[in-house]
Amino acid sequence: MKALGFFAEVEPSTDTLPRLSDLAGELDPAVKPFVLQYLAHGTPVFDVTEATPNHIDPGSSIPGGASLITDGEWVWRLDLSNYVSAHALGLPEDFIAIARAASHSQIFPSVVVTPQLVQCALTAARWA
Repeated sequence: MKALGFFAEVEPSTDTLPRLSDLAGELDPAVKPFVLQYLAHGTPVFDVTEATPNHIDPGSSIPGGASLITDGEWVWRLDLSNYVSAHALGLPEDFIAIARAASHSQIFPSVVVTPQLVQCALTAARWA
């Protein structure tokens, strides 16, 4: 499983992750709706009920931001959609291609949550 949307500001113990500020404004506005739609169709695999700080807009928070979402191939935090929506964060081209194709076809992955999938998502997210 590939990790998507994990950033140095959010996971400070990892210095190999990209910075939110470096990716802000990098997403092509033409694909932004496809990406947001795809992110919204992910399957929750690990819920966190507490609000997380908004690392671009200090003073605000994102409810459940650290929750993990997946499409079976990628895993991302719930707060990724907030950052993409508000700041057009650049994302990997292979993820954008999947999001665009799913948006055009209106066929989104259907994921059955199993203990193995949860463990895989947690491992990819570096929480295991």
